[in-house]
Amino acid sequence: MTGPDGVELGVLRLPAPGGGGRPRYEMELPDGASLVGRRGTVSAWILYLLLSPLLLIYNVAGLVGGYGRPDWHLPSRTAWRTKGGLGLGLAPLKFYGMSDKYKVRTARLDMRVVYAQAVLHEWDG
Repeated sequence: MTGPDGVELGVLRLPAPGGGGRPRYEMELPDGASLVGRRGTVSAWILYLLLSPLLLIYNVAGLVGGYGRPDWHLPSRTAWRTKGGLGLGLAPLKFYGMSDKYKVRTARLDMRVVYAQAVLHEWDG
């Protein structure tokens, strides 16, 4: 990805098609930093597993009561963290699946790269 003046802003990589599992989104920044985000964070999957019996009851009740089609979504929360890091601490960029919002937690990310990553993340999901 380049800016209007031709300066490289970063490199964005989408997950490989048909890769299965949790898709992996990569951002390489000009300063050499590399951020990796996987759809569905570990904490989101744990919460999903704990609440899945309630979601099942909710969906069955909706079908029996004639309230419409089932509403069942896999966790989509994504946190971009430094590549090779332990994943602890605040992620520089996060996507919150429940509210469909992105949050940037650092000033070192160029907002143009963040916007481009958000668009690719949305279109791929």
